[in-house]
Amino acid sequence: MFRYKTEKGQKLEPIEEVTIEINDEHVGLVMEALSHRRAEVIDMGPVPGNEGRTRLSLTCPSRLAYYF
Repeated sequence: MFRYKTEKGQKLEPIEEVTIEINDEHVGLVMEALSHRRAEVIDMGPVPGNEGRTRLSLTCPSRLAYYF
């Protein structure tokens, strides 16, 4: 059984900001993996001065609750 901290009846969970610089060919794989963690894209664009690289900025829950 899991217990959650609540505030005014709302479940709260810690959120992290994540910034990743990766080669362009790996963007799809990384986005798919982070979507399983319920990450949300804040910004996405090329890395200045590094052709072929992309910078992703996301928010993601720090931990994921599983229901059994």
